Amino acid sequence: MVGGYSEQPSVAVNGNIVYTVWRETKANPFSDEIFYRRSTDGGAAFSQSTNLSNSAGISGIPVIVASGNNIYVVWVDSTSPINDNLETVLRRSTDNGATFGSVVNLSNSNFIHSGTIFIAASGNNVYIVWGEHGPGAIIEMLFRRSTDNGATFENIVNLSNNDGESTDCCLE
Repeated sequence: MVGGYSEQPSVAVNGNIVYTVWRETKANPFSDEIFYRRSTDGGAAFSQSTNLSNSAGISGIPVIVASGNNIYVVWVDSTSPINDNLETVLRRSTDNGATFGSVVNLSNSNFIHSGTIFIAASGNNVYIVWGEHGPGAIIEMLFRRSTDNGATFENIVNLSNNDGESTDCCLE
């Protein structure tokens, strides 16, 4: 890889506002970041790209959802290039995507790493489910919810909670 590439796009729409996120990888110097752009005119023009992750490590699998004035972006992220543990993290905007708050670690995992993420939002509620690799080949499906527009999240619920492997198609 000489220059870099973009992949893993996600899009959300709320009225005439279009929100996009994607993973961008560069070779020299190495960076693996989550970028964001929005259009306030139905996709005719877009804002400048914003790096949402600003991570020294690996960032990937971004997903975006919009509910009212709130925009939620989740992805997996490691804290450094030498750390293989990927955490499920979130950033939210409460002003239609004009600005975003700090990164929130949702998984705080003891597992090896987080993977495929799904997010839904309705009214004041935000729901997130993701897969995590545990010791050996165990994969668990975990869930968190917020009832205050993503300001806080309730404890993690292990949905699968089994001794075997739950299916997760896309763990990195």
